[in-house]
Amino acid sequence: MSTASPSTTLQSFLRGSSLTLEDVTTLLNLMQDAAVVCTTKQGQIVAANQAFLQWTAFSELGVMGKPVGDLASGLDLNAAEAEGIEVRRARRAATSVNARLFPLGRGRMWTVVVFEESKARQNALNWDPREIYTWALSLLRQLDCENFSHCLEQALGNIQSVLPASHVCIYEANSQFPRLIKTHSCEASEVFPAEISTADLLRLTGLSVWRPGKRVSGEIHRAARIAGLDYVVTMPLGLEGGIFGLFVAAGMEETQMDALQAMVEFIAGLLSLSLQLNTLLANLRSEQERSLGQNLIRGAVFDNIQEGVVVISPDLTIQGINPSAEMMLGYADWEVWQQPVENILIGPEGLIRALQDAVERGVPTLNLGVVSVHRRDGLTIPAHIQTFPVQRDEDVTAVLVVMTDVSEHEETRIRTQQLEHRAMLGDITAIFAHEVRNPLNNISMGTQVLAARLASDDPNQDVIQRIQGDCGRLEHLMESVLSSTRSIESSFKRVDVQALLQRILDRWQPRFSRVNVRSFFQAAQDVPDVFGDSRSLEQVFTNLISNAVEVMGRGNGGTLAIHVQPSDAIPNRKQVEITVSDNGPGIPEDLQGRLFEPFVSHNPRGTGLGLAITKRIVTAHRGSIQVNSFPGGTVFTVLLPAMEEDGE
Repeated sequence: MSTASPSTTLQSFLRGSSLTLEDVTTLLNLMQDAAVVCTTKQGQIVAANQAFLQWTAFSELGVMGKPVGDLASGLDLNAAEAEGIEVRRARRAATSVNARLFPLGRGRMWTVVVFEESKARQNALNWDPREIYTWALSLLRQLDCENFSHCLEQALGNIQSVLPASHVCIYEANSQFPRLIKTHSCEASEVFPAEISTADLLRLTGLSVWRPGKRVSGEIHRAARIAGLDYVVTMPLGLEGGIFGLFVAAGMEETQMDALQAMVEFIAGLLSLSLQLNTLLANLRSEQERSLGQNLIRGAVFDNIQEGVVVISPDLTIQGINPSAEMMLGYADWEVWQQPVENILIGPEGLIRALQDAVERGVPTLNLGVVSVHRRDGLTIPAHIQTFPVQRDEDVTAVLVVMTDVSEHEETRIRTQQLEHRAMLGDITAIFAHEVRNPLNNISMGTQVLAARLASDDPNQDVIQRIQGDCGRLEHLMESVLSSTRSIESSFKRVDVQALLQRILDRWQPRFSRVNVRSFFQAAQDVPDVFGDSRSLEQVFTNLISNAVEVMGRGNGGTLAIHVQPSDAIPNRKQVEITVSDNGPGIPEDLQGRLFEPFVSHNPRGTGLGLAITKRIVTAHRGSIQVNSFPGGTVFTVLLPAMEEDGE
């Protein structure tokens, strides 16, 4: 075998090649000799291999961009070689070495400088560096081949001839088995076991050499002694703290151990890099296949359909929606990714069962009927829904939910019906107010006159008081009915919720004192304003406070607490959350679900219209209201859209 020096071989290998600076830097790190790449014209260092950094004890940042002359005095970049170059080292004495130089790139843009510590050591190598570099590049170029395991077996055969060694093998850890498995080998005869204990890896830390006469340490050394091998060199695979395997080289003949150890260390490093990169490439290929599957779905369906489409994975999480579905549901595609389907498609009965049938049996559901689908803003839309499984090799990879919006027709019909109903109700209410209010006022005034004419201790005074109370309740009911039938005419503008609530509480303080109610108000910092009508919002919170005080006033008083804070309950939509809570007796469970319906009330003297009007106002502000009640307390939560920095 030729014994040409590495630098000479590297120069002849690079001559006429089209390698880039990055390729050369990679090759330099595979060399045992210290080497740098510098710009030929300015003489600035642009790359240095690990051998150079370890030899000089400089950091990479400490040498990058430095003039090469600062580290190697007397070096002429236009020469082919130099002798007696004084190389400066950090925290060490300078040393005199020889150097080989050869140009690289078009127009001699860069120059590679290889420092040779010992001529004798270089001549002791028994292999051709050209063969080593060619083999290393070949292995790296095969990282993404379809059968990397086969390529690695071939590489072990090349390693066997390069070292030379009669036995080379690779052990790798198995996550499901607490031992190291021999995954690749090239042996003259079967010597080393198919698996070894992980304790062997702990004992064989770093580069380890065993020869006859030395103490046996583990199954590898024991097998070598039984087979009569003359040496075994082992090197862990992986980085410190992330060891995943072991490289083993053994032979039957005496060899130059210093050179062999250096080559084993180099080969183990290259194998570690190759195996880890191959794993990374395999993961990337897997991700690419997943992306390709998604693109096929989007290309076939998303871009060519007007209906809303939701793509659902077999575990019933959403993988994407098309623009039509975004418009229907009020969500962006990125907001629903990997969200459970029941959190987004709210309302359709039987949808989850249809999806499970599609995943488990590949059965489509062509007609779920026209159902109400809840939008992000709380509104509902009528839609015709179908489900279709997407299969690959009999496996369901996704389920498509296709929604056809029929709200335009449905909304027109409902709106017309509502307008007709409202017009009729308005006419009836106007007639009712005209025909009933005047007699009611006459009755009320008549009872007041009678009460004034009778003595205060007259037994008829109780009857008159009850009549006047009934007249008052009828008057209040009339006003509530008229309010519920009027359209809400609001003037929307910026509203400071904190100031609004504080004004309402200040007005209620005298009433709080009379019924023994203590009030607490707390607002978080940086609460944004809301976009709304201050008079309507005042009616909302007055209704909530009035209900709480009415309930607590029937007992021994209580505590009313109002809390204001920003809310991020809905992603990408700023809101303000206002909670109104009391420690009253609570609302019966059977009424909580219908509390915001007209004429539903837990107050014996209430009309059941206050909370219905409150919900109408909140909905008109594109907000929401919820109630949570239990024995000993009730909490109303109001969410209102916050003002953006630049306006609404």
